[in-house]
Formats: sequence, structure tokens, C-alpha cells
Amino acid sequence: MKTLIKILLNFLILTQVLSPQIQHIYSKKENAYVNYIKPTNQPAYPWAHGEHRVGFWTNNYIVANFNYWSWTQNIIPKEATVTSVNIKFRAYKPNHNHSFQFYFYNIPYKIDSGVNLYDQCTANNRVFTSEVYTPNSSYEVFVDLTVSSQSPVGNGWELWNAINNAVKSGNNYFTLGIKEASPSLYPTWNLVQYENPINIYKPAIDLTINYTTPNNFHTFKNKIGSTENYGNLILNEIVEDPIPSGDTISLPWGSYNSIRTAELPFIVNWNNSNTTQKFNYWDLQSSMNHHLIRHTFLAKAFSVVEFKATFLPTSVQNIKNYSSELAANQNFGRIFLQDPWYIYKDANQIWQQTDEFEDYVSPLLTSNNSITSYGGVFLNQRFDIPNQPYYSVKADYLQTFNLPQTGRTHKFYFQ
Repeated sequence: MKTLIKILLNFLILTQVLSPQIQHIYSKKENAYVNYIKPTNQPAYPWAHGEHRVGFWTNNYIVANFNYWSWTQNIIPKEATVTSVNIKFRAYKPNHNHSFQFYFYNIPYKIDSGVNLYDQCTANNRVFTSEVYTPNSSYEVFVDLTVSSQSPVGNGWELWNAINNAVKSGNNYFTLGIKEASPSLYPTWNLVQYENPINIYKPAIDLTINYTTPNNFHTFKNKIGSTENYGNLILNEIVEDPIPSGDTISLPWGSYNSIRTAELPFIVNWNNSNTTQKFNYWDLQSSMNHHLIRHTFLAKAFSVVEFKATFLPTSVQNIKNYSSELAANQNFGRIFLQDPWYIYKDANQIWQQTDEFEDYVSPLLTSNNSITSYGGVFLNQRFDIPNQPYYSVKADYLQTFNLPQTGRTHKFYFQ
């Protein structure tokens, strides 16, 4: 029986590690395009033609077409892996029943780089050679090409690899060159949108990149002393589904999330220790502590993956105005306390935090012996460390009070 349990536990652990990666789709027509035309024995140059064209033109000129797609790291991160690629377009020659074969080229430059793109259509940059297409009765050829990492070398793998490298390089763009394989028959081919029966010339080329992002696990804990499995935490304010401390959660790659402890506003007599424990900071394995109860983060597997809501014991302090003319514990005017860890529920019963100065009757006793008390304060919070929270107190310079021993109103000045 012990062996069976051990095997089952190992299976459960492996199931989490090997869980399917999240699938994503990037699909759009080109951001920009340009045609190049090459005269015989002369350099090619951009051809200011409004349509996508490839093939043979008058005077033995050859025409090639170049298309450009770009994205950001938030759309396709460099940590992604391309699983498959689909390219779609329609080619036609009005009133000509010519067969059509083409080459794809991986152009290693942006379309506006100033480089002669036609010159980049070399054998080394060629990533796909199509089959020979026969036009239909409307003189159309429909190209719907899907390649993947499983495509044979020499028949699609190079195209997949070019786009996968464009993603993993972090360059965030892909430039595709298209040329007719053996251009010799006038006129050129027009490349238009695949799905539209009306000849839409721009944009025209559909590119779909299917990709996965890495497994993305994050662990959340309440840390009280050496204990890290106490209580719950709340992810994205879904209070009806708390996360037990120590649990590991899979989050969508690149998603924005928030996490907070559920043990608010503080824990009285924690673990029968006669101490009140209150959230003080997030331990994020970084040099800076984060004291806000609600921590927001971008979920990526290579960023912080463990979040510890760290609790510290609080202490009772008596904060008050003082005058030698009054009894030590007599109510004496008002004081203001700025508490970076002041936590309260708003009108919608959502936990909030403020470090504004709050107004209190003097003396203020920061008791921490019940859940309705102030909750205490943290000792030894240094004010001389940049970007770290600390307490502040203040009193109005002039306060007016009625003294019972004189029966008169007196002015008192802060010194």
C-alpha cells in the first residue's frame, strides 16, 4: 500500500509539471508591403504599384512582393514556441490559364530598413518552394499553406523555423518575400485576399502563428515566523475561492493579477502565542519590501514565482498630547497618525489601505487584543531608509481647551 501511495504522489507531481502549455493565436494580414521590380542587368528598385504583384512584366522585368508583420512582447513573448504557421492568399491572372509556382524568402530586415529587399531573395534565404498550382475556371489559385515543426525539411520546416526564430530572437517582426519560381509569361500575378470574392489588394496576405507559452506556476504563502502554511490568500479579489497558503497555481502567461492575504486586518493571539500578527510586507526575493496588502504582478514564468505575505508581531503604544498642567491620561486635544499599514473596509466591504494622516482624540492607545481594536503598530520601522514605509505623528500647532480647574478656555501651543 505504501508503494502504491508513493507512485500516486509521483504521478500527481508529474501531472502538474507536464500539464499542457497554454495555446495562443496571432492572426492578421500584413502591416505593410512593397513590390520590387528588376530590369534586366540592372538593380531592382521599389515599384510604386498599388497591388501585390509577382512574376513577369514587360521588357523582361521581374516583379517580387514583400510583406511585413510586427508584434510586441506582450502579444508574442520571446519565450513562446511556435507550433504551426498558416499563410493564405489568392493569386489570379485575368484571362490567362497559366500555372503558378512560387518561392517564399525569409528576409532578415524590416521592410523600411533601406536595404534592397530584392537582393535578399537568395538561395540561403529561401524557406519554401510551392507545388505547381493550376488555376480554376476563374483564373484563380488559392494558396492555403500550413507548416509546423513536424514538416519535412525541404517542404515547410524551413518556413516554420524562420518564424519560430523571429519570435525567439525578440526582434518582433517577420518579413516575407514572394517570387514566382520561373517567371516568363506576361502579365504578373495579382495577390489578393483569400476569403473575399471581391479582389481586395491590400492588405492581402494572411499570417497565422499558433504558439505556446511556458508552464506558468506561482506559489502563494502567508509567512508567520517559520510557519508558511497558515490561512488563505485571495487572488484577483475572488473571495469565494481562497487559496490555501502554500498552494501553487497556474496562471495565464502575461496576465495581470493581484494577490493579498485573507488574514485581515490582523490575527489576534496567533497560534495561542499571545501575540497579534499583522501583514507587514511581501517577500518577493528582491532587495525592496512591498508593504501594500494587494500586490499586482505580471504572470511570467521567469519573473517572481513565489509570493510570501510576511506577518510580524505588533505592539501596543500610547500616542498623546502632553502638558504639565493636565493629568497624564486626560483627553487633551487631537493628534494625527500616519500609518502605512492602516487597513480598513470601504463601503463595498473591500479591504483597502491608506497612509493618509488620520485624526484621533489624544491619547490614542494602539491596542491589539481584539479584532475590533486598532491592531497595534510595528516597532523599529526606520525612517532613514529610502523607499521604505515608516510611521509619522503630528499635532496642530495651536489647540484650544477648557481647563476644569480654572473653568476657562486656554490656548496651548505645540513645542
